[in-house]
Amino acid sequence: MTTLEAEQILLRQWRSLPPDKQKSALEYVESLLSLPAEQPMKTSRGLWQDLGVSVTAEGIDKARDEMWADFPRDIAS
Repeated sequence: MTTLEAEQILLRQWRSLPPDKQKSALEYVESLLSLPAEQPMKTSRGLWQDLGVSVTAEGIDKARDEMWADFPRDIAS
């Protein structure tokens, strides 16, 4: 659907509303305009960008090795 088609549909629907519903619709549209602009989602790297944290593949490997160091390897006795 193009923008022009959407405008035509909205205008046609607007004209079919009774005056009290038109007022409510207008108030709703005005409330949408007052909302802050949507911020793009940050990647996980972008989330800690301002904290000075540097995550490397080696650091992840080291953390994984430390985390699993005490995990029992051989369960069969």
